[in-house]
Amino acid sequence: MVVHAVLLVACAAPAPEPAVVEAPVAHEQPQAQTPPAQPEPFPAAKPLEEPPALAAPEAQTPVAAPPAAKPTTSPAASGCELAFDARIRRARGATFELTVTATNRTDAELRFELPSRCPAGPLDFTGLTREYDYYATCAMGMCMDRKPEVFTLAARERRQIVYTTIGADGDNCQPPLARAVYQIRPIVPELPFRTCVSAAKLDWTGTAK
Repeated sequence: MVVHAVLLVACAAPAPEPAVVEAPVAHEQPQAQTPPAQPEPFPAAKPLEEPPALAAPEAQTPVAAPPAAKPTTSPAASGCELAFDARIRRARGATFELTVTATNRTDAELRFELPSRCPAGPLDFTGLTREYDYYATCAMGMCMDRKPEVFTLAARERRQIVYTTIGADGDNCQPPLARAVYQIRPIVPELPFRTCVSAAKLDWTGTAK
């Protein structure tokens, strides 16, 4: 009975499992890394070359300026279409002649009107005293016709439109002038043209001849 029990125990005991031996894992060899490319060294700087010497400029012969064109009108009359020029001439002793000339400076006919100042002339003046009677009208009679005076000037025409005299030592209409130099200028009314006016000099500083 004892023997059978041992056998039964021997048969009942499980057989030992064989030991599992794990094979060592093969480690991958690291790949060889390509070293980064080294930057190429910069080329050595070339020494700066000295700039070529500039040639001295050649002496230039001065060019003579062309002669200035002569103005066709006086500076005061630049752009002027109708000019009024006063003139004074010593006639004798203390008597001076005063005239005004109208000049058409265009290439076309000009027609203009001046208001009637009868018995005085068509233009008044400045330069002497305010009350001065340039036309000695105190000795004239009354005017019946007061129509404007009409003037027609051809292209480039020059015409005298005023004539009177000034008695510097006085006369029946005004007292004598003080010894001085006067600038007598015509008073031109507004006209439909570009006008210019020049004054005249009356020199009453010397002795009457």
